[in-house]
Amino acid sequence: MNKTGIIILMGLTLVCNGVAQREMTLEQCKEMAAKNNKKMRLSQCQTEAAKEQKKEAFTNYFPKISATGLAFKANDDLMNGNVDLSGMESNMGSTLGPALANLGIDPASLPTSVKVSALNKGYMASVMAVQPVYAGGQIINGNKLANIGIEVAELQEKQACNEVNAKVEQYYYTLINLREKRHTLDTMDKQLTHILADVQNYLDAGLCERNDLLNVQLKQDELKSGMLKLDNGIKITRMLLAQQMGMDKDSFNISEGINSIMETPESQRVNTDSAVSNRTEYKLMDKNIEANALQTKIKRGGFLPTVAIGGTVFNHDLAKDLFGESSTGAMVFVSASVPISDWWGGSHAIRQMKQEGQIAMLQKEDGEEMLSIQIQQTYNEMEEAYNQLQVAQHSVTEAKENYRLNYDYYKAGTATLTDLLNAESAMQQTLDRQTEAMTTYLIKQGTYQRAIGN
Repeated sequence: MNKTGIIILMGLTLVCNGVAQREMTLEQCKEMAAKNNKKMRLSQCQTEAAKEQKKEAFTNYFPKISATGLAFKANDDLMNGNVDLSGMESNMGSTLGPALANLGIDPASLPTSVKVSALNKGYMASVMAVQPVYAGGQIINGNKLANIGIEVAELQEKQACNEVNAKVEQYYYTLINLREKRHTLDTMDKQLTHILADVQNYLDAGLCERNDLLNVQLKQDELKSGMLKLDNGIKITRMLLAQQMGMDKDSFNISEGINSIMETPESQRVNTDSAVSNRTEYKLMDKNIEANALQTKIKRGGFLPTVAIGGTVFNHDLAKDLFGESSTGAMVFVSASVPISDWWGGSHAIRQMKQEGQIAMLQKEDGEEMLSIQIQQTYNEMEEAYNQLQVAQHSVTEAKENYRLNYDYYKAGTATLTDLLNAESAMQQTLDRQTEAMTTYLIKQGTYQRAIGN
């Protein structure tokens, strides 16, 4: 391959890599997770299932239509026997006798019995429609319960979204944390390179011992070891974030760094009581009480009378052997059913449902109190994280100044190399703590926002 071909191939490779690496903000990561995350897709399927269940419940308002067909062939006639006519002789004399005599027929010559055979084969077909008029409120309450099922599924979908967003935020900020720490090590490595050059010059001039040079090199090795650990942590965290978003780990890159200007906890604080009512868990507890009340009504309706009207159209040839043709007909009917023997056990079942409703109310009261405590706890943790951040930022300022002074003193010969390396290590640690404090505060901030129902 000539040089031109190699250059073109390298250019295409760079372009492809540039297209594959999509820069994504936190909000874009959340949007991608909402579309592709397995937990979100499962929750969306459950919502669709609840909607279909509602449609199914609505069909109970309409008539139930059924069709029945039957055909048979017997090994012998199902109606087979003799009809005794001997009892009719006494009547023939007074009624049929004169008429038969006029026809020249002697009544005494008539048979005393007649053989009848029928139903050797046949068919029957019918179509019936039944419209419920009264079912103890079971149909109406069943549809109301199905509506609550949709609302519950939608709330659970929102709950799943909050859980996925929490994971995305955690991995996103962890990735930023590791990346910033890696950047800190790169900066420290550059500073050690300058120190190593100074120590080498002092060693060449006979102003220091060789162990000073070795100490700097050992410190560089220590930084390289830390870089390897951070690089591995970045790879794993990227994979975890990619799994939440349903993307390939090499197809994206996070585009945000850490802003040193943070919103204060006090500016985000809201009233706890109003926040509790915004929580998905609180709304789910409300729906649980509503659903239990409807289930009690449905249970009671099962022990009440049911009334229905209907009609049927039928056709059969069961009497064809007798009358020579099939028969078609129609009829309407009213049906009523009263479950008398079920009332005894039903009264206990209804009391049980009422107790379960009481349990649901007590669970709501307990849950409301726990949600209030949780909101206060998340705020306290956010406030603590913010204060830790303030301390960390102040420590960084002091550590940087300490390193600057020790470097100047070392150059002037009034400080040892050990003092300088200790100052460099202290600055690295304070920078890492600041990065850790920043990402921790951002995670706690997101946790509080979800805790207040945002």
